[in-house]
Amino acid sequence: MEAIMNIENDPELIHLELKYCERCGGLWLRLYGTQDVYCAPCRAAATNLPAHRRKATKPLLPGEQRFDLKAQGKARTLQTGGRG
Repeated sequence: MEAIMNIENDPELIHLELKYCERCGGLWLRLYGTQDVYCAPCRAAATNLPAHRRKATKPLLPGEQRFDLKAQGKARTLQTGGRG
């Protein structure tokens, strides 16, 4: 038990976790606690991709639809379905 505690406090010990690359599906190791989602080759390829431009929207319940209407110069949202 004491040997295990000494290993956990070792400053030269590097904690890694196994991760699937979210681009190619390959397995790779990342530092524990980091938020990287791509392996090194895919990370390099992803830097050449255009920036993500999707704007955040509110989630819809199944069956709900939203239509953006312009009436009298004002933007309005018509929401249908969802309940009952």
